[in-house]
Amino acid sequence: MAVQILTKSKSKRMLSGVCGGLSNRFGIDANLIRVLWFFFGATGFGILIYVLMSLFLPDGE
Repeated sequence: MAVQILTKSKSKRMLSGVCGGLSNRFGIDANLIRVLWFFFGATGFGILIYVLMSLFLPDGE
């Protein structure tokens, strides 16, 4: 079984491609991840995690 690396998506990108990359990696709809991230981001901690992921994740497809 091949190991998939978490990368940012270029095809499902709205801001930086983090949610699209998560949807590619886990096989979930990107819009569902965006809605969940919106509620998680309301805490402030989610925004920090998103910014860090957008800075450090490599570009994918």
